[in-house]
Amino acid sequence: MSAKTVLKYSLLAGAFYFASVSFVHLIGFKVPMLYIYFNVPSTRYQDQIISFLAFGWAMFFLAVSYNLNMIKYLLTAGLVAVLALVNINLTNDFRAMADVSSWPFWLQTVVLAIYAAWLLFFSFKAKR
Repeated sequence: MSAKTVLKYSLLAGAFYFASVSFVHLIGFKVPMLYIYFNVPSTRYQDQIISFLAFGWAMFFLAVSYNLNMIKYLLTAGLVAVLALVNINLTNDFRAMADVSSWPFWLQTVVLAIYAAWLLFFSFKAKR
């Protein structure tokens, strides 16, 4: 399988992932990995905002899967998103907020960072 094909399917997987994130936030069903801060209280309006923003991410991934020249913008947005999650994990006292450990949030952040690195790797391979 060519690097372009792997990249395209990886982007489609990202579109499916973010569509799933959108759906679970829309219905308020807290699923780990689809709901990063799954055991921290949230309000209905926050979930709805996250739902439509995640839908936007899904469309972004879908669009890039059809136009790989746009990958640099997706990778930049992904890097900023991972850094934002790191900042959230470092600057919030989840134990005081909801008496929960932050390790599941770190695990999910690392998985998303690995996915972004995967996309970066295959984007470079696809250009060769």
